Amino acid sequence: QPSGCTLGARLQNGGNCSEVSNLPAVLFNTHLNASIDGLKSEMPGSHAVFASTCQIFSEIIDDPTSY
Repeated sequence: QPSGCTLGARLQNGGNCSEVSNLPAVLFNTHLNASIDGLKSEMPGSHAVFASTCQIFSEIIDDPTSY
């Protein structure tokens, strides 16, 4: 779960996730995804998968009835 969406973070932020606390993870994931894309182009035939668990958990927290 995103660090800004822990129970403690949400209690301190009126029940909402703290975007400021989540920003480092979002930036890291953005750069990691770009690095993986770069490796794929440098290594034809290789396969790499990137899944942002932060995004997945954020969607579940934002709209739990869809899950």
